Amino acid sequence: MKIFISQRMRNLTKEQILERRSKIIEYLETQFSDFEVIDSILDPSDSKNPLWYLGKSIELLSEADLAVFDSDWYNSRGCLVEFKCCNLYGIKMLFI
Repeated sequence: MKIFISQRMRNLTKEQILERRSKIIEYLETQFSDFEVIDSILDPSDSKNPLWYLGKSIELLSEADLAVFDSDWYNSRGCLVEFKCCNLYGIKMLFI
C-alpha cells in the first residue's frame, strides 16, 4: 500500500517537517504491516511558485492508495486542496 502524508509545511524548517513526519510514520507502523510512504517533501531551495509545489504534490498524491492527514491539515491551503482531490477522486483518507 502506498501512503501519501499531507502535512503543513509552510513556515516550518525541513527538520521540523521531517520530525513530524517521523512521528506520523511511527503511528502508521502500529496500524499497518506493509506500506510505503510516498516521498512528498520537495526541496524549497528551487524557489518555485507555491502553486508549482502543490502541482507536484497532487501528482504524487495520484499514486496513493491512502492519504494521511496530519492533525492541523485544515490550516494549510495545500492540505485543503489535497483533501478536496481525495474526495473528488476517491482516494481513501485517514486523519490523525
